[in-house]
Amino acid sequence: MSPARLLSIAALLLALAACTRPSGAPASALPPETMPDQETWGAVLRLSDAGLLRAVMAAPYMASFDRADSQVVHLSRDPEGSDTSVVDVTLYDEAGAPRARIRARGLRFDQRAGLFTARGGVRVRAPGGRSLAAESVSWSDADGRLRAPGAFRYASPTESISGVGLVASGDLSRYSFARARGTLEVSE
Repeated sequence: MSPARLLSIAALLLALAACTRPSGAPASALPPETMPDQETWGAVLRLSDAGLLRAVMAAPYMASFDRADSQVVHLSRDPEGSDTSVVDVTLYDEAGAPRARIRARGLRFDQRAGLFTARGGVRVRAPGGRSLAAESVSWSDADGRLRAPGAFRYASPTESISGVGLVASGDLSRYSFARARGTLEVSE
């Protein structure tokens, strides 16, 4: 068998292995209508627009639901295994540079609405030493804004703010909020 053919078969087997349930994992007891259309372990998704990388999402587990009224992808820890890794997302700007890195226990991506929602111990790191911590952070690729509707903690080299209802640019350089308390260091 030629080396090229052997590599093709190996690649096919690896692809099939990534889309199957790990051996020993129990089958879900959920009704068929609530089961995902596709499941993948060790998922890495790369989203691009007109050839430009917009986001890279990596997670131990991915489930895709394609319904008549929605197309949703869930990324999370392996629900039936012992892998407790977090979902890791890197967002890119129009020039292809990383603008934020987001880590959370889970991520929901509504493909039709273009809406991402990270949940569970969400941590956002951006250039310039800016960071955001919240239980839930959502964003839309259309407007590029990050939203933390509940309690949040924001930090930069000169600021430390806690509050509720943050709306920020994708790189956390500009923001507004509903309620806040904290400190702000002002240079004269």
